[in-house]
Amino acid sequence: MGKLVSLIIPAKNEGDNLYKTIQAVKENTDYRSYEIIVVSRDYDREERIFRKIGVEIIESDMGSPSKSRNIGARFAKGEILVFLDAHVFPKNRNWLYEIVRVLKDKKIGLCGPCISSHENEKAKGYGMVPKNPLFELDWLPKLMDKPYEVPMLGGACVGIRKEVFKEIGGWAEFDSWGHEDSELSIRAWLMGYKVMIIPTIEVAHIFRKQHPYKVDYASVDTNLLQMALLHFSPHRIKRVLSSLEKARMPPVENAFTDHVVSERKRLVTKRKYEDDYFFNRFELKI
Repeated sequence: MGKLVSLIIPAKNEGDNLYKTIQAVKENTDYRSYEIIVVSRDYDREERIFRKIGVEIIESDMGSPSKSRNIGARFAKGEILVFLDAHVFPKNRNWLYEIVRVLKDKKIGLCGPCISSHENEKAKGYGMVPKNPLFELDWLPKLMDKPYEVPMLGGACVGIRKEVFKEIGGWAEFDSWGHEDSELSIRAWLMGYKVMIIPTIEVAHIFRKQHPYKVDYASVDTNLLQMALLHFSPHRIKRVLSSLEKARMPPVENAFTDHVVSERKRLVTKRKYEDDYFFNRFELKI
């Protein structure tokens, strides 16, 4: 038996997608030492059914994906945490073996698979890159077969050692969906860890035209500005703020909270690099 892996799945209004995701994991995973933790209040009536198939339900209102993931991590027993969306499907039986293997390297903080579209298997992304100060993202093409560094991973499937997760402070406590995967990748890089894509494994993801829950895009902008406040130098914060002002009214008052101020102070004292390190490493003009 290998190290115990905790698969953490936040779910809200997912319907049958959650069942299908769990079924896909169980049918297409050779690595057997894992537990499944679902963070949701939608499936409390089915809790007995889930427990029969070895799934733990943590009842919680999903304030945001990042908060739900942090809740799941607190209940996780595994040495390795893998965060999955509730609408993904592993395509390779060795996918979890590969995540565990890559995370043996102590220099690696995050790793993840190629993310493909469940609706179009030819559409595949091998990590992500921001293309402007609004952090609109492009998927990256495949460069080679062996694992390699990428700026960011999509949040659909992300692996991390629990000790590293605790060290870097987990997912940002955003109040809504949006930019949480970008923030976690930047956080890992600035803390001195590498972020790696594993191009030989693939997880299919349902890309939906709309969310199954309400998304307030003013809150998404708040997340972006809070990410900048947490990690960026003053001149780069101004670039993000200026871009938001040109596109729409930035939610400045909502972004400047006591928690963000105290968390920035904590991160600045713990991180190994300033934000220029990340942007220069990948030649990003942001």
